[in-house]
Amino acid sequence: MLKQDTVHRGILLRRPPKVRGDADSTTEYLRNFRVSRASSPEAAFEMQLLARDIARGRINGGIVITTGLGLSEDGVPLRLPALIVPGLEIIKELKSAGISDLKYVIYQASDFISDTNELSAKKAETNSKLSISYLKRFIEEFFPTIAENVELVAGKQCEIDRVSLNELAKIIETERPAQIARDVRKIERYGERHNNGEKTCFLYAAANIILNGGYGPHYPLDKFIPASAMTIIPMGGAKERPFFNLTAYMSRSTGCSHRIIPLLVQTGEIPTYYPYKKGDVLIGDPQEKIAEFVPPKETAQDFFTLQKLGATIEKLSEITSDLQDKYDYKQGPEQPQNYRHSGWNGASSQL
Repeated sequence: MLKQDTVHRGILLRRPPKVRGDADSTTEYLRNFRVSRASSPEAAFEMQLLARDIARGRINGGIVITTGLGLSEDGVPLRLPALIVPGLEIIKELKSAGISDLKYVIYQASDFISDTNELSAKKAETNSKLSISYLKRFIEEFFPTIAENVELVAGKQCEIDRVSLNELAKIIETERPAQIARDVRKIERYGERHNNGEKTCFLYAAANIILNGGYGPHYPLDKFIPASAMTIIPMGGAKERPFFNLTAYMSRSTGCSHRIIPLLVQTGEIPTYYPYKKGDVLIGDPQEKIAEFVPPKETAQDFFTLQKLGATIEKLSEITSDLQDKYDYKQGPEQPQNYRHSGWNGASSQL
């Protein structure tokens, strides 16, 4: 049996044992989940069941991971890929173990973000293209064996049916089932702390649910996942917890055909898609700044995760050196005082 305190804390075992093929073991195939936390006790339990089923050969494919990216007007940080490293490592591990029909869908609903938050359409489009191109190069450089298992999706490819979006946002705002009332209130508080957030917080929550496959048959990214997909694992930073809890709840209550198991990763504590106000390095920054940069403690985990792969700041700057010219990219001020990003921490980092 699983340790009760492990399930209640919602934290996966840090050092899972070797696969023994019994119900007590955590499969070696999923050992990289040790750097993650389940978003809830229920998700932790589901994760353990999935690991057991893989270990016993009951599941040998059809697993999808999803991660959403936000969007900024103020430049693209070099630490952007840190958010997706845990998911890439899991896909690599599963593939090397012979698991088939794997897909990692990394999406950026750039049109929705730009419209909802009244960002500059031109800057939003440019920085979205820059972000996707950067991640493509990063994957090809550091995870070439699974490049074919990754889908980078943005813009109109993430288009959400407006009727479904508004319908779901209204359900979240008005019905507030007891199981998720606390999470809904957290989302409201996020909105209250940010400009225009009170008007958009429920739209963001609804978009998060839909794009992570949690709203019945309404799944815009369905064409990017294997037909055999039975399990979707949304992965994101710690601030995604209330949104992921809503996604898991709605997937159960709307007859979703996929099992949804949200996981929280240690990277992306400060969303990786916009410059951190205490200091960051961006695509296009001069070499003098890059050479002198010392990461703030809040983002040190992002840079450490990348460095373990050999993705030093200098290396990341090198592989992105021509992108700013390719997209006529102009970064924001070196230390922006008023960041214009996709709204507010939490929801925005998943879109």
